[in-house]
Amino acid sequence: MGNMLTVGRALGVNNVSELQKLRRLVRSENAGKAQAHFEFNGGLDAFISSRLSKSQGLSLRSVCERLFPKSFSETAQTFIDVFLNKSCPGKNSKQGALTINTLTRNAEGVINTSETRVLSNEAGVIFNMSAKGEAGLKSDTFMHYSHYAQGEPSVRNILDAMEFQELRGVGTLKVNYKSPGKVKVLTSEVKAPVELFNEIAASEQYRSFSDLIASSNL
Repeated sequence: MGNMLTVGRALGVNNVSELQKLRRLVRSENAGKAQAHFEFNGGLDAFISSRLSKSQGLSLRSVCERLFPKSFSETAQTFIDVFLNKSCPGKNSKQGALTINTLTRNAEGVINTSETRVLSNEAGVIFNMSAKGEAGLKSDTFMHYSHYAQGEPSVRNILDAMEFQELRGVGTLKVNYKSPGKVKVLTSEVKAPVELFNEIAASEQYRSFSDLIASSNL
């Protein structure tokens, strides 16, 4: 009960109610569809990665607040719409589709948008995500994951597939990973201020993102 109260305070009563719609379908033995709408006020502070230490989280949040002032403003609102289609019965059914659309806005208009689509069946998962937003932030990612293949990618494998370039304060990270293992294809292109990339690298004890990428060649 204590955990539920904590979640309720963090998400808000309306958001918890919406979350229950998705949970009921996921836990159900039946196939079906569910739709949920979430609303968050006061910026994107809650979306800073929880895996970082307190000092790292504070540092990354400080950089994000400076680079993306509109997104982290107390007047910003974020809306998340989730559509879940469970196409086969069973609690452990792997067949279905998930769509997540997000939008952040303030009184001036739309700040950030994203769309994520996941298609899943017994053979594997297809993942697509695109996003764009403040300060030229842009991202496009595609992944094909196989349930039948053997072998998970290592961090080194992913680093070897990365290419990072800097131009006039903007960093472009490209990933082109292919293998016979579970992750058949992973392609991505992310554009963001170089300072943001470097702050992420600093959380992993690197001086810059370029150093992080170069470490894979050592």
